[in-house]
Amino acid sequence: MKLQYRITVWILLLALFCALIPVTGSMEAAETRYGMVTNANTLKVRSGVGTSNPQTSRLVGGAIVEILSEAKASDGKTWYEVKYGEIQGFVHGGYITECSYPVTEKDEAFEAKLAVENFPESYKERLRIVHALYPNWEFKSLQTGLTWQEAIAGEMVEGRSLVSGSEPSSWKSTEGEAYDWKTSTWKTGWDSGDWVLASEEVLSHYMDPRNFLTTEGMFLFLDQSFSETQTVEGVRTIAEGTFLESPGVELDGTEIDYAQVIYDAGKSEGVNPYVLASMIIQEMGSKGTSNSICGTYEGVEGSYKGYYNYYNIAAYKTTRFSSAIEHGLWYAKGGDNGSTTYKRPWNSREKAIIGGANFYAQGYISVGQDTLYLKKYNVQGTNLYKHQYMTNVDGAFGEACSLSDGYSESARKEALIFEIPVYANMPEKPCPIPFGDGSPNNKLSDISVKGYDLTPDFDMDTNEYDLVVGNGVTSVEITAAAYDKTATIQGTGTHNLTVGDNVIILTVTAENGDIREYTLTIARQVADGEAPNVTGTSLTITGQQVYGVTPGTTAESALKGVTVENGSVAVVNSKNAQKEAGETVGTGDSLVIYDANGGEYARYAVVIRGDVSGDGKITTSDLVKVRNHLLETNLLSGPYSEAADINKDSKLVTGDLVKIRNHLLETAYIEQ
Repeated sequence: MKLQYRITVWILLLALFCALIPVTGSMEAAETRYGMVTNANTLKVRSGVGTSNPQTSRLVGGAIVEILSEAKASDGKTWYEVKYGEIQGFVHGGYITECSYPVTEKDEAFEAKLAVENFPESYKERLRIVHALYPNWEFKSLQTGLTWQEAIAGEMVEGRSLVSGSEPSSWKSTEGEAYDWKTSTWKTGWDSGDWVLASEEVLSHYMDPRNFLTTEGMFLFLDQSFSETQTVEGVRTIAEGTFLESPGVELDGTEIDYAQVIYDAGKSEGVNPYVLASMIIQEMGSKGTSNSICGTYEGVEGSYKGYYNYYNIAAYKTTRFSSAIEHGLWYAKGGDNGSTTYKRPWNSREKAIIGGANFYAQGYISVGQDTLYLKKYNVQGTNLYKHQYMTNVDGAFGEACSLSDGYSESARKEALIFEIPVYANMPEKPCPIPFGDGSPNNKLSDISVKGYDLTPDFDMDTNEYDLVVGNGVTSVEITAAAYDKTATIQGTGTHNLTVGDNVIILTVTAENGDIREYTLTIARQVADGEAPNVTGTSLTITGQQVYGVTPGTTAESALKGVTVENGSVAVVNSKNAQKEAGETVGTGDSLVIYDANGGEYARYAVVIRGDVSGDGKITTSDLVKVRNHLLETNLLSGPYSEAADINKDSKLVTGDLVKIRNHLLETAYIEQ
């Protein structure tokens, strides 16, 4: 190689590699910034600056995030780009308070406690942060003895885990009877209203304790016993902005102070009154408009005037009671036999609050379900996954958010105790919350090959079909229809057939992006007589591709050593025109085998490693094409992508670019 040419190649290569390096500005390292999620129980993470961008995740109050950058939205508000574990995106700056990263090292006593409690490594760093902020808090592990997989399976049993029908589609299950694919609707009726079965993804998020190891989310695991540190004023803090802030009025006009009654109920029954207040708000709503506490409800089975059920105890449908509210009030009344357990009948607001607290203390706290987490997800004791207070997957977290509001900074300085579940074989990283929306329906209602019947008969849940056609059939027309009009179908239309198996894939993409594939294998029979047989070749045929052609090889040379019995062979270009003997073979050409009658029997795409442009040579233009692919300005596909994979590792990386560079510099040649 001449010196001048070598220098020219080096300059070009340097320019190409520099184009792959992102511009980062000054090399001086900036000080890392951190912030805490404040003034919000949860904070939406979006794909860009401003509320017009879609939500991609969320953060729990108290999370310490790394601030990567900041920008102004169109309304002038500050937004931060933040990172928290695997979560990265943009959040409103009004909910981030800048802070120093808590010192989480060199606390040997705390590290010893973590070891004794046998917390997994994936728990520890977040616990260290909370400990640094509140050193008097004590963290205990609840070693459930369950694997993560069996716990999720236990809670996925139909009816145990529900979400509101208004939630994103990714929160809703499509398994079993949960979803009707023919009508693209979810089954309701699991509870009053539009509740539907929860998806495994959203259940996994709410069951994964690691998602809530922040200063606010931690209250999901707070011990629920009464403590003298709890006050009426703490209850008032939780009640602020809700119906509990105003007096409750009995039927005789007597007023009750909700905060005082709730505090007294907690103290008398040994239950944290902040928990009771949070439960009431979660069950009755912040406005308290539920018929469970209206005091004038008239049901199908009878009148419930003067009866109340503040905690929705026994509020579920039965064969007899089509209304969950009526069943709950029937229970508050004492049932058919006038039962007096749990201080029933609850025929005043005060008695309902105290009686419900008694029910909760005896039925839940005394049997080990002494945290909000265990109240919803019973993963302890002998009655696994049963005796759960609610079906709403995020109900316990909602209560925890209210509960955390009741603890002032002075109250948080106390030695609070938190019991955190641990499972075996947990995912390596915390389970993210899903946010995808749109119809998940990617099932077809019909597939047809014009003039033929598929085997087996079409069924929306059958994904593979076969068909045999005669040698004279050179093409088929395929049509398909989806149940949901928002789904898109690829792969229909006219398909040319070669002799042998022709695999045709119909790809159905749902509105939410979920993909389902239906595969048709259409076998075109050989012509009369024997099929062609490739008995010898210096090339390597793998699948639908042929390798081993060296750069600069002519069609005549490539076909030497290829012997076909009962047929013939030729090299054709990308337009299916046969190449002349002296024409150079390049990537994207095809080696075609014909039967004795001249019909096409098989076709193999030529792949020459390094010849990405398809001209049969390895030049700087091939280097440019690989660079453009890596920069995502012009992506490679098919045999051209395969030709760029010099490392033969089924992916395109800068290492492939280096090998082409070395070939051009004649320091190491590419092997075919």
